[in-house]
Amino acid sequence: MNTEISNDSKAAADSNGNSYTPNRILITGGAGFVASNFILFLMKKYPHYQITCLDRLDPCSNTKNLSEVEFNPNFTFVRGDICSKDLVMHILKSQNIDVIFHAAAQSCVDQSFTDPMEFTRSNVLGTQVLLECSKSLEGQIKRFIHVSTDECYRGVPLDSDDRCREDCLLEPTNIYSSSKAAAEQFVTAYNFSFKIPTIITRSNNVIGRHQYLEKIIPKFSELLSRGLPCPVHGNGLNRRSFIHVDDVCNAFDLILHKGSIGEIYNIGTDSEISNLDTLKLLIQIFREYYPECLDARKSDDNYINFVRDRPYNDLRYRIDSSKLKKLGWNMKYASLHDMIKSTVDWYIKNKNYWENAEQALQAHPSEK
Repeated sequence: MNTEISNDSKAAADSNGNSYTPNRILITGGAGFVASNFILFLMKKYPHYQITCLDRLDPCSNTKNLSEVEFNPNFTFVRGDICSKDLVMHILKSQNIDVIFHAAAQSCVDQSFTDPMEFTRSNVLGTQVLLECSKSLEGQIKRFIHVSTDECYRGVPLDSDDRCREDCLLEPTNIYSSSKAAAEQFVTAYNFSFKIPTIITRSNNVIGRHQYLEKIIPKFSELLSRGLPCPVHGNGLNRRSFIHVDDVCNAFDLILHKGSIGEIYNIGTDSEISNLDTLKLLIQIFREYYPECLDARKSDDNYINFVRDRPYNDLRYRIDSSKLKKLGWNMKYASLHDMIKSTVDWYIKNKNYWENAEQALQAHPSEK
């Protein structure tokens, strides 16, 4: 992958100070699921942008995710840890970065219960390292976009119509979401105390190409493709709202160029479904489009395996995305069936994409 970046071009801000044209973007966790999709999105839509990817290549990251752009002269890949202040400073200075898009994070909830200190190190300390480096550069960084999660909010009861707005109280309940909420507090503090130009995003559960097999849609897709039953935590009534990664990339694009400094933007949908019904929908899709994977003689119940729940499992999250819609965001995938079907298609076409991923297919991936 290329390690040189061409001369600076001038970034421009409009008269209201909100719109911004990036020049050289550092994307952390860029070999992971969401960030790799955003890199591909940016390099197709803005081929003149200079993009540097920093990723330490944990199991959930994959250099295959970046194969489309690895030889692009405007793309640089650096393998390294965001907790290394010397490395981060070197990248920011040598590449003259003006935008940090911070997506690197430990995100497996199950893993957070068994290795909580690593989540604090990566998600909290790593974020502060990036903020400290930004502060040291005294105005070089024009946008610091921090990718967070709807799990920072309190869970919403199943019978409630409430939605969490960006100003709602953060009440995380697991180690992963707590580390993300803590990181957000540092982002907000550096904005207030040191005028770092930060923006925070919080999204629903993202699905699509490149997602590691520990997450529910790719895990169930992989197991069903092998004709195997899928583990459902607890009674399976916990509900989640899903959003396709293409719609998230469109949201990031809008926030990057038109988002207001100091703001928080929810990125959410109404595509809410229980974990159990998610599996039933996946079985239906496989029956219709990939019948060779499942035994026609077996009932759908043969592919459902109820297992013990997580130590704590929020019932539901609902977020209000009206602020983002006012910026002009519209979704491509209005149908939950369509976004899940397109995701299944990608996994079927990309068998053996992940190496040494059998542990991720377990009911509780963190357990040996």
